Amino acid sequence: MTEALSTLCAAIHLGGLLGAAGFDLVSYTIPNRIVAAVAAAAGAALVLSAPDLATVLVHAAVALGVLVVGALLFFANVWGAGDAKLMAAVALATGIRGLSILVFWTAMAGGIVAVVLLVTRRLPFLKRLGLQLGCRGVLGSSGNVPYGIAIAAGGIAAFLEHGTVLTLPFLGY
Repeated sequence: MTEALSTLCAAIHLGGLLGAAGFDLVSYTIPNRIVAAVAAAAGAALVLSAPDLATVLVHAAVALGVLVVGALLFFANVWGAGDAKLMAAVALATGIRGLSILVFWTAMAGGIVAVVLLVTRRLPFLKRLGLQLGCRGVLGSSGNVPYGIAIAAGGIAAFLEHGTVLTLPFLGY
C-alpha cells in the first residue's frame, strides 16, 4: 500500500474513532456513517496491505465474531447497538493479532470512563461544567456509560501498539 493511501486510511480511521467518542459523550449515540467510515478505512487498508486472501478472511471473521458478541451484549442491555458496530469495525483493523490489545485497552478505558462519570455526576461543580459543555444525557441519572469513548481509546491504543492493519504496513506486515 502506498504511504499516502496508508496515511489517509489511518487518518479516517482515527478521526472516525474520535468522532464516535465525541458523539457518544454528548448524545449516547454513535452515527452509522462514522462506523461505516471506520470500517471502510480498516477494510481498505486490509485489502491493500494483506499478503493474501486468507488474512483478509481472518480479519473479516474476527470482525464478524466481535459483532456477534456485541449483538449479544446489546440484547442483554449491556451495550448499545452503536457500541457493538464500532467494536466490530475496529476489530476489522486488528484481526486476531491485535484483538487482545483492543479488548484490554477498551476494558481499561471503560473502567476509567465509568469512574470519571461517577465522580462527575456527584460533584456539583463538575456536573455544571459538563452540562455547559453539552454532555446533558451523559450526566443524567441513567447510570449508563458512553462506551464508545472506551472503544475509541482501545482502537487508538491498538493502532499505537502496531496492532492494526493501519500501522502494520510500516512494519512489513
